[in-house]
Amino acid sequence: MDIFEKIPPYSVYVPNGDKFDIKATTDVEIAICSAPGKGTYKARLITPEHIGVEHRGAGNIARQVHNILPEQEPADHLLVVEVFTPEGNWSSYPPHKHDQDHLPYESYLEETYYHKVKPDHGFALQRVYTDDLSLDETMAVKDGSAVLVPKKVSSSISAPWL
Repeated sequence: MDIFEKIPPYSVYVPNGDKFDIKATTDVEIAICSAPGKGTYKARLITPEHIGVEHRGAGNIARQVHNILPEQEPADHLLVVEVFTPEGNWSSYPPHKHDQDHLPYESYLEETYYHKVKPDHGFALQRVYTDDLSLDETMAVKDGSAVLVPKKVSSSISAPWL
C-alpha cells in the first residue's frame, strides 16, 4: 500500500501498559503515535472501512482527511488523522489552536505533524506561532520531517512544492 494512493490504512490501537510485537511479512512503513494514557480501553484493530474519510475546505484550502482515531472513538488522550493536501494548497488552515476543551470547535491537545512529501525532493512550509508571537517559527519541512506543535499555538502549512 502506498500512502499517496489515499486509501485508508489498517491501524491498531494499543493502550498504555500493553506489550505488543510487530511482524511484517512484506515491506511496510509504520507510524507509531502515542500519548500519555491510563490503559482504559482495550486493544483493537481499526480497519479501513472504520476510518471516516472527509473533504475539508474548498479551493486552495481543500484537503482530504482520514479520521483514523477521531475524538469520538475511545482512546486515552490520542487523536490520529491523516491529511492529504494537494500541491500548492494550504493545510491546517485557517490556523487554529488547542488550548481548551470546547468541542466541536476546539480540543485541548498538542499536535505532531509527520510529513510525507512526493516527490522526495519536494517540501512544504510550516509556520508555528503564538498569538503574541513569543513563538514564531517558519520552517521548510521535507519528506520524513516531524514538527511538534505545543498547545496554545497556531499552525499553518503550505503544501509541497517541487
